[in-house]
Amino acid sequence: MDNTRHKAKRAETTTPEADATRRVSRALESLAHAEAELQETGRIDSDILDWAMRDIHESMRRCQLYMREAQT
Repeated sequence: MDNTRHKAKRAETTTPEADATRRVSRALESLAHAEAELQETGRIDSDILDWAMRDIHESMRRCQLYMREAQT
């Protein structure tokens, strides 16, 4: 096993709050687009599509919570 490769630590973001809210709003738009794409696949009985839709809804919920917190 090769132990010479290590994942770099995530750099701390220093972006202003306005930039972060802009990124979250773009993420919400992308998630809405992904949701629409999944809806276009039809009513296929697939666990994978169901899991993907749940993940999208959970991500959208978290983004919306962040946006609400940023407004207050």
